[in-house]
Formats: sequence, C-alpha cells, structure tokens
Amino acid sequence: MSYDGMMLKSVLEELNSHLLSSRVDKIHLPTHHELFMSFRKTQVNETLLISVSSNHPRMYLTKNKLENPMHPPLFCMVLRKHLQGSKLIQVKQIGQDRIAEFVFEGYNELGDSVNLSLIVEIMGKYSNIILIDTDSRQIIDCLTKVGSSMSSVREVLPGKIYSSDVISQKKSILDESYQDFAKSYLNSPENKSFQQFLITNYMGISKTLTREINFRAGFDEGLPKSALGPKDQEKLLKIAYDFFQEVKKKNYFFAIYQDQADEKILDFSNLPLTMYGPGSQIYDSPSELLENVYTQRAEKDLIQQKSADLRKNLKIQLNRDYSKLGKLRDELDAAQNREKYKVYGDLISANLHAIEAGQKELLAENFYAPDLKTIKIPLDIKLSPAQNANKMYKRYQKLKHAASILKDQIQETLEKIQAYEEISLQIDWAENPRDLDEIKDSYRLISGQKSRKNKKNKSSNPMVFQGKAGLIYVGKNNRQNDEITFKIANKDDLWFHVRNNPGSHVLLKSNGQEFKNEDMLAAAGLAAYFSKLRGSKHVDVDYTLKKYIKRHPSNKLGLVHYTNFKTVHVSGQNIPKSLTRQG
Repeated sequence: MSYDGMMLKSVLEELNSHLLSSRVDKIHLPTHHELFMSFRKTQVNETLLISVSSNHPRMYLTKNKLENPMHPPLFCMVLRKHLQGSKLIQVKQIGQDRIAEFVFEGYNELGDSVNLSLIVEIMGKYSNIILIDTDSRQIIDCLTKVGSSMSSVREVLPGKIYSSDVISQKKSILDESYQDFAKSYLNSPENKSFQQFLITNYMGISKTLTREINFRAGFDEGLPKSALGPKDQEKLLKIAYDFFQEVKKKNYFFAIYQDQADEKILDFSNLPLTMYGPGSQIYDSPSELLENVYTQRAEKDLIQQKSADLRKNLKIQLNRDYSKLGKLRDELDAAQNREKYKVYGDLISANLHAIEAGQKELLAENFYAPDLKTIKIPLDIKLSPAQNANKMYKRYQKLKHAASILKDQIQETLEKIQAYEEISLQIDWAENPRDLDEIKDSYRLISGQKSRKNKKNKSSNPMVFQGKAGLIYVGKNNRQNDEITFKIANKDDLWFHVRNNPGSHVLLKSNGQEFKNEDMLAAAGLAAYFSKLRGSKHVDVDYTLKKYIKRHPSNKLGLVHYTNFKTVHVSGQNIPKSLTRQG
C-alpha cells in the first residue's frame, strides 16, 4: 500500500475543485509531522491535512481534528504570518511525482501583492513542507531543514533556491505517446522485469500498480524481459499504457480492498485492482478513501504502541511475581519443617544440667525417634541453656504463624499471575485503543496502582455474533466480561467459559426460546477460541445458566463463581463458521 503519484494526482484534482479561490482561515501544527490548514469560501469550510510522517506521508481533505498545542511551533507561526488570509490561486503537481505546489496570493507588510508557494514533498522519510517565494523560488522556511551534513545532494534551508530537479528526474507516462513508451521498453536491459522498467523510468508509479498490470497480463512480476517473446512484450505494453490512460481520462475507481476472512486492509487505489477481486469499500472521492485508510492505520499504530508498553510492564510484573512466588514457596518449605525446632527446645530443656557455659552444640538422644538416635543441636554460646531452649521454641512459634500467612501470600501471588496472564491474552483481542485503555485500567487495579480511567472516554463494546436463533456476546477484557455477565445477561441466558484457564466470558441470549444445539456449540467454540487454549483441537468448556453465577468472594472485576454447570468438548482452532460478526 502506498500513496503514489497517481493517487496524488486525483487528490490535487479534488483540491482544485474544492479549495481554489478559498482563503486560508486557520493553520495548526498539532504534531511535528502534521499540518492542518482550514480554508473558507462563501460559508463553506474545508480542512486540508498534510502529513510528512516517515511512516504514513499523505495529504487529503479531512473531517478529523487533533488537539492543538498551547504553544505553536515556529514553523506554524511562520506559515500563519505569511499565508493566513491569503487566497489559494493554483494547485499543481510537479511532473507526475509525489510533489505538490500550492500557490497563494497575499500581501506583505507594505501592502504589496505577493505570491507564495507551499511545496509538499511526499517522499517517505524525506517528506517535507517548504514555503517559498513563487517567483524567485527562494526558500522562506521549511518544516525539516536539510543541511550539507545531512545531504550532499540537495540542501533545503531558508535563503536557498528551491528545486526539485534532483529528486524528480524520471518521465511522466501520462505525457508520453505509446510509440515512445514502447521504444523506451524495447531499449531497456534484457535482465530487468517490466516492474523494474516502470519504477526506474517513470514518476508516480507504485509496485501495487505494476503488480496489477502483470496480473492482467497473466505474467509473474519478477519475470525478466528476456523471458518474454515479442507478442508478450506488446501485450504488457498495451495493458500498461491503457491502464495509465484511465488516470489521464480521470476514470477513477476509489476503493479499499480487504481480506474477507479478517477484514484486514490489503490495499487501496484510485484505479481498479482486479487482482484482489471487487473492492470491499468504494468511495466517491480520494479524500474519503484516504481518511478511512489512514484513520484505521493510525488506530492500528496506536494499538501497537499501547500494547507494546503494556506488554513490557506485564513482563516486568510477571517476572517479579514469579520470583516472589519461588521465595515464598522456599519459605513455606522451611516453615513446614518447623517441628524440628520444637524437638530441639524439648531436648535442650531435658539436658540443661549437661550443658556447660560456652558450649557450641549439644549431642543428645532424640526420645521422639523410635531408635533414640543421637542428634546434633546447635547452641548460641552467648545464651544460657534455658535461653537457647526458649530461642528454639520462639522460632517454632514464628514459623507456625508464618506458614498460614505464607499460604495466603502464595495464593494471592498465584491469583495475580493468573490475572496478568489473562490480561496478556486480552491484549491480543483488543480491537481499538478504548479496549486497551480498559485493559490497562484492569492492570493498574491488579498491580495496586490508582485507576486513571477518564469518565469522558466512551467504553468499548464487547464482540457480538449472530447465531441461528440468538445473539452471542464475547468479552474482550475484564470490564466487558463483567458487563456481559452482570448487566447484559438475563437469568435464563447461557453462560460459557473455558475450564480452569483464562478466557473470555461468552453469553448466548435465549430471547425466551429454546437454545439451538448449533448455537450452543458455536458459543462454546467462541469461549475456546478466545482463551488461553486457542489453537487446541480439544477444549473443555463449562456452561450454565446466568442464575447460577455469582461474583467471586474477592470481588475482583471479571472473576466469578458458578455452579450447576455442564461441560462440552469443542475445538479452539477457529471462530465457528456458522456465526456472523455484528459488532
């Protein structure tokens, strides 16, 4: 997926129709990489997003807005000074490359009319926004300053003359005749593929478009020119030239292509990509398409960032608790061997007369042992014989008391480890940042931190599947599990959970009807799939009516106690095919 020169061409055509003769109303730079420019014309306001992020550089009309910083960056202030209130008189693409120029008509401090251009270079990690004098091409300022130490090829600094010649040396296929296009290919190296020929010689063509051309021609994209006969070469040339002529004719087809199984975005384009089949989502404008794509990408990036941070904290906490568990178990083993200290005390008390001052150990017959075996008892030379006996008794009582405490601490630590492992699973099931915020809130509660949940933030929703006769709800985190079980469920609904392992709460709504066996198996399959046992062929899933479920005595979110249950054996390898996702 890429924002190529062909896509930029359609975006600029849209901007020409929407923004030409508009005046710049507001300029914001909420992040170092994203510029928002608001335009107004006869009570119609439009907002242009320009992003030079190295991961997702892009430009389109947007309805989304980010919160602006209290103190705007210097480049933002420069743009406001020179462009605010000016009129947009021209929008053009430099060649067929990913470089756009916006020409503004305004006035300087003396009231003289001046034309300024805002250059947007969408070039991956080299993307930039540059303000120049339109006539002299002198750079006034730029978002990213590029000096000689950063690039020996091209400097981008205030006072320098702007030129795109160095970065835009290829030809435009839209300006070339078929004869010249064919001649260029026939003179290309024999060991190069058609894909390499297009990308090397022509501007604005992405690998996605070259793959589509090869797909339509029925050839492998890596096939070298030498492997193609004259007729095959002519076929490729004709398909490619006609394909790009659709851009010249403005016969666009704005679509997103998704994987039918998991709805993951495979690609997007302003031309039909037959290699993916029909478009999953079709749009009337490039901005609508791009807004959807990059909103999902931004959400996905945010999920990855948040989940990575949470996983890191979970790993640290789990390592600590596993270490703590080992120490507690060692201490419990020592406490459970406490009887020997009572024996030591009794034997010292029985032999007080035989112990001399400064004696380091006592050899005495153990009258508790059947064979009266002699044992060695260590003594503290600083204490009297009676005090040594009291020391042994005190140690015995201390370990006796510690044993019950250690058992409670071990159980508490095991519950925390289980809770953290369940959270680790829930991270995999998160579908949006709100899901992760709720998971993070659960993590804070378990780890003893204060909850930072913002009441203004909307809660995320559980997954909902349509069965043959009823709806099936699946919780993605502890809050959703609690909501499903104690708010959504009625007493006669069926509740499912994988046996003796972390997993989602699953609810099958009855709707006053008898449960269909197919829906029950599907709900059990969901409980198996959204659990620690995902991928297993045979999973035990317990199910019972909601009226037999109570909150766990610990009152922890998502923990329950259930009775009167039955068990069904299902596979946890896939989501049941009989279900349709509703939410």
